Amino acid sequence: MTGRILASLPGVEYWFFDRGARVHKKVDYFLLDYLSGDAADFDADEVSGVGWFSWDAGIGRLSFENERKAVVRARAILGEVSLPASADAKV
Repeated sequence: MTGRILASLPGVEYWFFDRGARVHKKVDYFLLDYLSGDAADFDADEVSGVGWFSWDAGIGRLSFENERKAVVRARAILGEVSLPASADAKV
């Protein structure tokens, strides 16, 4: 898929083990404007699937709190909802 970056979102860093080696991973999230492409065209080594959802349904399907924070922030940026002042600092 092809998109245009609208804004940076809160990212995350974490460690995990892969075949006995400790691996550091940093994930950057971005709010994108969809331009073209097919949701079926994704990197299966990085994600388990792709789909289009409403905001609430999408947030409910996310596995990790940091992912939910990024999507809530994206929603606020687009003006769909407003974040409380205290939440803005935490997200």
